[in-house]
Amino acid sequence: MDMEHKTKSELIQEVEELQTRLNEAEEALRAIRSGDVDAIVVSGPKGEQVYSLTSAEHPYRVIVESINEGAVTLTPDGTILYANKRIAEMLKLPLEKIISRSFYDLILEKDIKSFSQLLEKGLKKGSKERFTLISSENTYVPVYLSLNSFLIDDKPNVSMVITDLTGILEAEAFSGTILDQAAESIIVCNEHGLITRVNPAAQALCGKKLYLQPFDTVFPLTYGNGKDGNQIQAFSISTALQGQTLKNREVELCEGGRTLNLILNAGPLTSVQNKNLGCVINLTDITARKKAEKALEIDQKRFFSLLNELPGYVFLQAPDYSIRYANRYFCEIFGKPDGKPCYKITQRGRKPCENCPASQNLKTKNRTTWEWTSPDGKIYQVYNYPFTDIDGSPLTLELGIDISDRKRAEEASRISENKYQLLFESLPQRIFYKDKNLIYVSCNENLARDLHISPNEIMGKTDYDLYPKGLANAYREADTSVIESGQTEDTEEEYVKDGKKLIIRTVRTPIKDENGNVLGILGAFLDITEKITLQREAERSRHLAALGELAAGVGHEINNPITGIINCAQILFNKSKEESREKDLARRIIKEGNRIANIVHSLLSFARRDTREKKSVVSIREILYETLILTEAYLRKEGIRIKLDIPHNLPAIAVHPHLIQQVFLNVINNARYALNQKYPEANDNKTLEISGEEVTIDDRPYVKMMFYDQGIGIPARIKDKIMEPFFTTKPTGKGTGLGLNVSHNIISNYRGKITIDSKEGEFTKVTIILPAISQSHENCQKTETEK
Repeated sequence: MDMEHKTKSELIQEVEELQTRLNEAEEALRAIRSGDVDAIVVSGPKGEQVYSLTSAEHPYRVIVESINEGAVTLTPDGTILYANKRIAEMLKLPLEKIISRSFYDLILEKDIKSFSQLLEKGLKKGSKERFTLISSENTYVPVYLSLNSFLIDDKPNVSMVITDLTGILEAEAFSGTILDQAAESIIVCNEHGLITRVNPAAQALCGKKLYLQPFDTVFPLTYGNGKDGNQIQAFSISTALQGQTLKNREVELCEGGRTLNLILNAGPLTSVQNKNLGCVINLTDITARKKAEKALEIDQKRFFSLLNELPGYVFLQAPDYSIRYANRYFCEIFGKPDGKPCYKITQRGRKPCENCPASQNLKTKNRTTWEWTSPDGKIYQVYNYPFTDIDGSPLTLELGIDISDRKRAEEASRISENKYQLLFESLPQRIFYKDKNLIYVSCNENLARDLHISPNEIMGKTDYDLYPKGLANAYREADTSVIESGQTEDTEEEYVKDGKKLIIRTVRTPIKDENGNVLGILGAFLDITEKITLQREAERSRHLAALGELAAGVGHEINNPITGIINCAQILFNKSKEESREKDLARRIIKEGNRIANIVHSLLSFARRDTREKKSVVSIREILYETLILTEAYLRKEGIRIKLDIPHNLPAIAVHPHLIQQVFLNVINNARYALNQKYPEANDNKTLEISGEEVTIDDRPYVKMMFYDQGIGIPARIKDKIMEPFFTTKPTGKGTGLGLNVSHNIISNYRGKITIDSKEGEFTKVTIILPAISQSHENCQKTETEK
């Protein structure tokens, strides 16, 4: 009947029947475990079979239940008749799910055939083998199965003891990992001296098949015997197998044409019952260390040989000042130490030196350097180094190099250097030294002062660090030319610094080594502005002298005919009738003739520049008018009007007229330039106003002349520099920068004063103040002149 067609009452009845059967099965199992049942019936592939359980087996059953191993009883087909609690714990299954179950269900599928063979052997005789069981959690349990046959009612069955190998395998894996990771070679031998286990290091050391091979055969070890270790003897592990322990024995392994140096440690391997199971051998490869020791020994010999060849003394000093070692140089200079204290040998003293550097070195463990003068007057550069002796005791190594000759050379060089340095710093030139990469090495104080740095600060800098890019490019180009040509270059160049024109002479010379290779460049700057100024002034004076001579000659040549023309015109004027055409022509001739005569007179006055002549008492008004005669044509051509306010009663001045005329010319020419720059064409403001007045300063009379124009003015930032030589705001070719400087010098020589007041873009006012002659002194001069 199908499940869905059953009635509710039928289902309830079926459940009750199943519950009854379950209770009966559990009661039967309980009775089996407690020994209350003498036999059980098990259904299997061959039908139902009856198995007896006699009460005489009860003690054995108690023992089986209490052991730490799993125990089961199997039928020949693998059915589990009995299982103890331990097997249930291993498999994490309740006993009721183990008993009457096939053991084949508890092993891996791949091991079924192997277990079947093991079971067949177990039915005949005892058998053992490792297997892996499957727990209820689908985890693997490694076990060791031990099977033995027995009869139940004359029927063969198998009893099986199951040992859980989980902990053992973990321990073996742990110990195996330790052995595998060990850097030393570890070999385990059995009681017969046959190798039963080796780690990878031991396998790599020998390179042969080692398992169950005699240790003494695969590891033919030898060691030195006798006092000097020269007697070579073969090593055997027999002593270790006999229970003796060998520690730190140096042995050699000669194999395949190579010799390895090893440290051997060996000891017996015993069981818990103190049974001899064999021995364990540990081999540590010290071949590299032995080679290093050999190399160190060779290096030590070389080192001491080198110390003996040094051109200086070397010794090792102990804390008690005794000398433990001294090289040949030391022995030749101071004698053999023979363990004596250093102060008795080197200082010839009776007690240690105060603040001994060697002793300080032993305390601080820091290297020290100092100079020492020996009793015989030699100077040594001394170095102390902390040192450790072979036994670990502290020493100090002292090295002393004779620097007496070097010191004398340094002193001579210092004296010579001071002389050259004094000469170097005393020169007016700005001197520098650059390497072949045009990097500054040094300079003198003059150049450093101009750059606002100290001489030491210039080292490592380039022109780009010190000058504007354009000037730096020019300097580097000139330096490169000298380095490439290998020839000295001497140049004069004009520079404008802060609006002031400077003339600099530069000499660049290549510095070469003994092979002619250029190492750098030595250069010198010299400001020759003043020198050039004097030269130009002298040249200008020569030109003016020549001009004066020419003007004087021309003036005299013009004066003679013009005087005749004026006289003839005067006669014509006198004889002509009033308002006649002839009289008018004569008047014009006389006027223009007098104008020519005035121009010639002014030219002769300007050209007459002999400052050795005595000063003349003149009217400043007359000097101004003569100056305006010379500039009148230019002023008229440029559309510049002149406004004059010069009183007739201005006091006279004692000067060289031509010099004051030169000052007026410079001021007027500057005003012309300023007005023309602002007003290229005619303009009502294109006017030069000239006024004069008498002033009193400190109770003394002075004449004050003022020149006022409404031109471009002077920028405030350069107003303080316009009196400096070669300073000019005019374009190249328009001005020399000497006019106002010369004017300032001329006025100053007469104890006068020249000042300038200006506002850029609006006006310029030049004021000239000159000492005047008092009226009484002027009258005396006039009387003297009349006489």
